[in-house]
Amino acid sequence: MSVDCSQALLDVIPQLNAASGLDLVFWTSTELYQWFDEAGQRLARTAGVFVSRDTSLTTSFSQGTYNLPASQVATIQADLNGTVLSPRTVEELEYLDASWPTTQGQPVSFVQNVQGLGLIAVYPAPDANNSGLTIGLVLHAYPPTIASGTPIVAAPQCIREYFTLSAIAEARAKETKMQMQEVAGWLRQLTGWMEQVIEGYWGEAR
Repeated sequence: MSVDCSQALLDVIPQLNAASGLDLVFWTSTELYQWFDEAGQRLARTAGVFVSRDTSLTTSFSQGTYNLPASQVATIQADLNGTVLSPRTVEELEYLDASWPTTQGQPVSFVQNVQGLGLIAVYPAPDANNSGLTIGLVLHAYPPTIASGTPIVAAPQCIREYFTLSAIAEARAKETKMQMQEVAGWLRQLTGWMEQVIEGYWGEAR
């Protein structure tokens, strides 16, 4: 299940009055891939299309808070050595345990709305028996950079047209002799509607 943006590129080129990437006059293939990448980043913030599992975090003794992966948009699930942790809010933990940031034991919960962005906390903080364990995360995440050397996106094939239309919109919005702002505006509106449909099917990414 993937979208090959090198194939989407072949869909875009004829719409820009060119027979191949070499015939493009006012745009470059690099620009088109950049617009594919921007479309992927935008879609990741909107809908739950891009889901990944990360196991890069390891518990440390008495450390309750950890940096989330840079690609994280939202956390769907967290587990400790395969045991699923219950989601909590800071408010819930404060109600349950006034000293929760320093309480140690076997982690049973996780919380994201801790102070500072890009952080996740486990509660209780790991004691000596629970340090060195893997924190597994299932995430809504940004896809890897889309470029000519990395054109494959782990996403359903049915949304390839979203990337195609997004790139055409940005190409027609670029200030050139072939600029068509009305076409660009209409395509941006169309991709906006597509985002709503995709979000309705796969859910929000937050």
